[in-house]
Amino acid sequence: MPRLLQTLLILAVGVVDIATDIYLPTMPLLTQYFSASEAGGALTISCYLVSFCLSGLAHGPLSDAVGRRKVLLLSLGIFTIFSGLCAIAWSIQALILFRFLQGLGGGGVWILHMAVIKDSQ
Repeated sequence: MPRLLQTLLILAVGVVDIATDIYLPTMPLLTQYFSASEAGGALTISCYLVSFCLSGLAHGPLSDAVGRRKVLLLSLGIFTIFSGLCAIAWSIQALILFRFLQGLGGGGVWILHMAVIKDSQ
């Protein structure tokens, strides 16, 4: 596998991992900012993780049909767009929706990086 591809895959997966690792410590501030309950804040994480896990059911077969590169770029695009929308969310409900959709893109990146590594061996 070329070094550039390895580096890009590591960066893509790293960015997706940051979406949970940096997010968790900010939960008290998040609920305070939106005047939401702790359950509302926890729901943002739950929705992200559920969609992250379920996305593999769609991204795997789709990448087999149309190609890994297209689906990986689409997943990264979805993740990026909804990360931006999470940053400007106007309510906890909007943030929950954006985190769910962000998880769909992030899960695709995670699934496809493993598939690309396996394909290159």
